[in-house]
Amino acid sequence: MYYFHLALPQFRKVLFVLRDFSEKRGETLAAYYARNFGHLVPSDVEILEYDEVSGEVRSVLSRALLGTGFSADEW
Repeated sequence: MYYFHLALPQFRKVLFVLRDFSEKRGETLAAYYARNFGHLVPSDVEILEYDEVSGEVRSVLSRALLGTGFSADEW
């Protein structure tokens, strides 16, 4: 997260994670990170999760006024 603090404010800051679901925890890696370390994530950083199977991208943590989910085809 340190590098996100160094990036200039006019840039969009995205942590893009491949979806990995943990049966043991019952949540994805990105959701686990946001739940446990969300307080370390700067307010202008989004955490997006990509599902290889469905081709969808889901917003896990976004404090900006953005949509909550969209398809990778829309990029």
